[in-house]
Amino acid sequence: MMKTRMTYVLVLTLLMFSCGNQEKTSSVKPVSFSTISQGALKGDGQEGIEKSKLIISDSKAFMVLLGKVNTVNDQIDPVPSIDFDQSIVLAVFDDIKSHGGHSIDITKVSEHEDRFVVEIERLKKGGMLTIITQPYHLVKIPKTAKPIIFKEI
Repeated sequence: MMKTRMTYVLVLTLLMFSCGNQEKTSSVKPVSFSTISQGALKGDGQEGIEKSKLIISDSKAFMVLLGKVNTVNDQIDPVPSIDFDQSIVLAVFDDIKSHGGHSIDITKVSEHEDRFVVEIERLKKGGMLTIITQPYHLVKIPKTAKPIIFKEI
């Protein structure tokens, strides 16, 4: 009799926890994004951009960033037109690397009830070419008032 009750309690507990997890995952929606530019800066740090994760919501800040990115090389040319009434720009910059072939990648953006989550991965781990680079990725997403959280995978 005691074993039967314990089994029922265990089954009910498992059902309660599994139902709770389904509710949380069902409120997550994928967010479409488009790449503005991705690559590696080759200015040996002369651009003055540190490892960072940026949220850019106005054209002035975007133009300042593009000015830094294009200091040494014209990485982003022509300058894309962004309607900041409808969109925002997310930018990630990695550390300066002593070898080429590295990347930093925004791979997924998802909307939760109370926030947006941006997943960042490093899909290319580098090669043997000795050149100083700084991987970056800029994407455009729909404008949101929710907080944006960057998550490294």
